[in-house]
Amino acid sequence: MKSLQPVEASITAELTNPDNLNRWKGIMNIKNYTTAAAKGYIEFKNPTNFTTVGKVNIGTIPAGTTGKVEFNMPEIKQKGEYTLDYNVVLNNGVISNFSNKIDFTLASFAKPKPQIDGVVNKGEWSNDTLMYADKAGQVIYLADMTRKGEAWKGINDLSAKACIEWDENNMYLMIEVTDDVFSQEYPYTQCWNGDSVQFGIFYGDEVQVAQGQKYTTFHEICLSLNPDGEHVYRTLAQDNAIEKGEVTKDCDIAIQRVNNKTCYELKMPWKVLLLEGQQPKADDRLGFSFLVNDNDGTGRKGWIEYASGIGSGKNTELFTYLRLLK
Repeated sequence: MKSLQPVEASITAELTNPDNLNRWKGIMNIKNYTTAAAKGYIEFKNPTNFTTVGKVNIGTIPAGTTGKVEFNMPEIKQKGEYTLDYNVVLNNGVISNFSNKIDFTLASFAKPKPQIDGVVNKGEWSNDTLMYADKAGQVIYLADMTRKGEAWKGINDLSAKACIEWDENNMYLMIEVTDDVFSQEYPYTQCWNGDSVQFGIFYGDEVQVAQGQKYTTFHEICLSLNPDGEHVYRTLAQDNAIEKGEVTKDCDIAIQRVNNKTCYELKMPWKVLLLEGQQPKADDRLGFSFLVNDNDGTGRKGWIEYASGIGSGKNTELFTYLRLLK
């Protein structure tokens, strides 16, 4: 179907240097639907740091063809999924508005290996790949199931930062939660009702998922510090061959609460998380999402999330995609 706009545009991102995870190159494809050559520029409106890119010349794109434009992105110091709002402004004065989501979620190769002790030591986890849940738009409260964050009092009320690392045998996860009140009085089989962490991993190709289960099946794990200790509990499995239930004994887990911070550290073997024979490798992309449940002593209030697809409904289309680096 022909576009109603004179041009169509889309953006992807690539690392420019694997030794500097903050430097990225933007690659824009622009389809010219007009009968004349298109000239003009790209101008970013949001987020604010992208406005510093300035006007990006699109060169000359012949009629009916697609042009490729490359440009240097601003430093991406905080990883995550960004929504880029931008205009393609043609020399004839026509302005076309676009919005693209770009995913900068990364997992570094674990060398050296993190120590699983519930303490975030300096240099132990990669600061360049940290994922943050610290904005009102990431908060969901059960009272109204909105994203307005109206009952959220800020990062000291509830927020989190997380990091994933990997090697050929294991996935390593750290989530440091800031929470003004810690409350987890539930059995581990109901861990999500108290303060806890849930994360989802999808590995493979949705094409291979059975009809009727597409986008709804993935590995979901809950980490909790219950009255009887630390637990790793599988609440969902991507494959029927994998049983749901507790997998604490098959993992290394440490959870410590100090003042208003709770640190979750996990080493989980791929052979426990995934099907036998599934082996993630460098440049693989795994569907990923996490949330932090909030209970201030009067029942589950809601959660704060990085990406989505766990709390409000099971949907891997809302996951981010974690690129494995080596």
